[in-house]
Amino acid sequence: MADSEYQEIRRHIRDRVPFDNPFPEEEVRERYHEFGLTPLEYTCDWPKEYEHSPPEPFIEFFWDEGEGLWALRHAYEDGVEDTSTMWPFSYLEEMEQKEIRNFLWQHEIEV
Repeated sequence: MADSEYQEIRRHIRDRVPFDNPFPEEEVRERYHEFGLTPLEYTCDWPKEYEHSPPEPFIEFFWDEGEGLWALRHAYEDGVEDTSTMWPFSYLEEMEQKEIRNFLWQHEIEV
């Protein structure tokens, strides 16, 4: 990753604005930790009716250093697959926020 790309991601996180995710999904937890984002941990000891992974289109959730919630979600662009974007929770649509709150509530995580 180029230094300019690294600085740009830092700026987006600091300013809490959405940005395109440059990392493969299997590396995001580790890579964003380097930027001060902490992946949320979910328990899998819940009944079957509770979801054990984030609801679509969400991939992962993170806390920033100011305890703000971030959501990594699939990007749905025409003809582009396997792309994702990072969104501060406050930028998401109301229905998406409700869906995330419900999922996190099932895992005893409060937003």
